[in-house]
Amino acid sequence: MTRFVGTVTTVVVAVAVVSLIGFSTAATVARPAVREETAAPCPKYSVRARVAGKAICLRDGQACRARLGRQYQRYGFRCQAGALTATWRRLKRPLHIPRLISGEPCPTTTSS
Repeated sequence: MTRFVGTVTTVVVAVAVVSLIGFSTAATVARPAVREETAAPCPKYSVRARVAGKAICLRDGQACRARLGRQYQRYGFRCQAGALTATWRRLKRPLHIPRLISGEPCPTTTSS
């Protein structure tokens, strides 16, 4: 009977060790090689986005796929005729156009 208990204990310990090794290896493999926060920033006039599972920079006029249109809309772009076009919807503030009365000097120039 003691021989049977010793064998069961050995098997339980072996299974525990193998499972721990398996979990630690899986956790190491699951981590991404490059974190999105440390990736290179997008150039001027571009927007950092995640489209089709990839981190990319979107900009006006860039080639696009119509089937990914919903994902482009999330970042303020539309896919038209195979090229991205920016939408006004993503502006951070409303567009303000000042009203000028005829003959009034331009607000950006100084009178001389």
